[in-house]
Amino acid sequence: MGEMIGPKFECEFTDMRISDVGFGKDEYKSSKPNIVKNDALLEEIIKVCDAAETAIGHTIGPYADETLIQSYADDSIPIFNTRDGYTILQKMRFTQPIPNAIFKIIREISEYLQEKVGDSTSSGIPIETSLIRNFVKIFNDSKNSSNGWKFSPVGIRNISHICVAEIIKSFMDNPKYQKIFPKIGKDGYTKEQEDEIISWLTKVATISANNDVETGKKIAELFRDKLDGRGSVFPVESKTEEEYSEETKAYIIHKGLTDIKRMSNRIDGVTCVFEKPLVAMFDGHLLENDLPAFKQIVECAAFVLNRPIIIMAQSYDISIMKYVINCLSGQEYNVKGQHLNDPKMDASADPKKVEIATIIVQNKEVLEQYSFDDTALMLNCTPFSTELTTLSKLPTDSTECSKVLLNMCGTCDKASMGYQESLFFGCKPDKEKYDAKIKELEEKLDSLKKLKFHYTDYNQDDIMQRISSLEARTTFYYCGGRTDKVKRSRKLVVEDAIDACKAAIKNGGVSIGGNMAICHVIEHNFDNLVSRIMTIISNTNVNITAAENKDDVESIVRTILEAIRDSFGQAYRYALYNMYRDSKKAFDKWEECVEEVVPSVYNIMTNKIERFDCDNVEGCTTIIVPRNTDVCLLTVVMETVCELINMGNMITIVSPGMDLEALQLKQMESGAIYAAQNSIMKIGR
Repeated sequence: MGEMIGPKFECEFTDMRISDVGFGKDEYKSSKPNIVKNDALLEEIIKVCDAAETAIGHTIGPYADETLIQSYADDSIPIFNTRDGYTILQKMRFTQPIPNAIFKIIREISEYLQEKVGDSTSSGIPIETSLIRNFVKIFNDSKNSSNGWKFSPVGIRNISHICVAEIIKSFMDNPKYQKIFPKIGKDGYTKEQEDEIISWLTKVATISANNDVETGKKIAELFRDKLDGRGSVFPVESKTEEEYSEETKAYIIHKGLTDIKRMSNRIDGVTCVFEKPLVAMFDGHLLENDLPAFKQIVECAAFVLNRPIIIMAQSYDISIMKYVINCLSGQEYNVKGQHLNDPKMDASADPKKVEIATIIVQNKEVLEQYSFDDTALMLNCTPFSTELTTLSKLPTDSTECSKVLLNMCGTCDKASMGYQESLFFGCKPDKEKYDAKIKELEEKLDSLKKLKFHYTDYNQDDIMQRISSLEARTTFYYCGGRTDKVKRSRKLVVEDAIDACKAAIKNGGVSIGGNMAICHVIEHNFDNLVSRIMTIISNTNVNITAAENKDDVESIVRTILEAIRDSFGQAYRYALYNMYRDSKKAFDKWEECVEEVVPSVYNIMTNKIERFDCDNVEGCTTIIVPRNTDVCLLTVVMETVCELINMGNMITIVSPGMDLEALQLKQMESGAIYAAQNSIMKIGR
């Protein structure tokens, strides 16, 4: 698929001026017409929704078709075929501005789901399109009420959100629809708990990997040491044809040795490896006048504590580096810790090579400061102060000096430093500080995601990289294949499986797939839901402005619930249609599942209706998704529908022939809100 071209955009523009809407008839100045007539805009919304649904619908399910993706903008990305809905939507474009703006609103559903649950991005588009069509059909049908419904778009939106909240309450944390993973104990999960969770993750990964069982097993196993939520799995394209994974359980900083040739202690000539090193960090430069105190630090580490030492500072004066090189080459001390140029030294004692390495870690820029702080946190280190003052001397008593050094310096089990990056294995940060930092970063990430436009030198990607780096458990999964096209397509499949496992762990469980939880709970709790929703409307000061009497409001509630039930079956009906190529058979099979007493879903691969069983991982259906998938899907779809069908468009749905310009002029002339007369009411009072 190259650049997708949507339906040709043709519509009339109103002759309203901006001031007609905002300032009053007598105060306006001429302006170009720029407000699309509502009926024309509604028509464009439907056309764009249909185009997106067509692109996505045929990719759903194991018997779905693939889409050819082609990018003219980036020659490094090959032409490849895929059934990944998120990728397809990212490539779609419309040539006209208004359809493209509408499509961007719709595409946000996919982006939100990709972020929150990792998969199910394809489902949202046909569900959203079906719900909009249902709303249009419902509110253009005056037969739903003897006198026709009088409502405001705000009222319908509010009723819809109440319906959504009550539906979610009915299946959220309900064992009929969800399996909640046990909470992790102080000592982690038991072997039995771990095995059971991996079995659930295998099912989640398999369905997200387009029913590839072997891939599902491989991906699930990669998360065995990450069930506490810490650690990452990254899919990358393999440099060979082979597919394999590689563990890197280390905190990584992208800074290497200052002098590779002389600091390397490995035969490769570029790597230095220390066991249980001390790490001394300095918040500024190390200058010549810092040398006396710096020597104390090195001497105490090497000869009192017998530990290798790693130095991190902004820069090093030549006198500091000359001293370090002399320590490395054995030209500074003997084995007793005496200076070789000291006349009182023991001449029979052999020279001593001190295990020392230096790394430049700056902290002037924002991201550098964050990297510096994170390194200090992970290594449990308190930096020495040299930015504003000369380095303070340590106590001359060796015991006291050791206490200060152990208190200030950080450590880890093993460090491996090269020319480009440094890896620290077995970091033991203070748990309270670590948890607080992760929470702080996650809150910052959430706040940035809420901003549509922001100018900052610290963005979402920076925060996500920091969190990933702090988790210090990284697995790289290399996606193989004989060609770049195969590797690229394979990477998309593996990404979905990885993201689904991460979402299941983050959300603490799994639930039945196929959006069956929503359909089933409405089908089997319909009257109860209506009663609860009507009680909320009656007892809450909520603006519904939706009807003349209680019966009409109840009729609207029932109709909205039916619309949600029908629309949330649309995605899975596509999967069934792609198997049967028969719309009626697909609908009948879906309805059969919905009517089952126990939540069930039809498995296209086994040709059986399978039940959801949270107590039996082996006997439960394989069609499961991360917990909260349906919650995210229901909320984002309803919000998007309400955004698309805004106030003017909702009025148009009910009365397509309404003259909005005349209505607005009448409002301004009378000084009253003409359209809302007698519309605010309290039900049952």
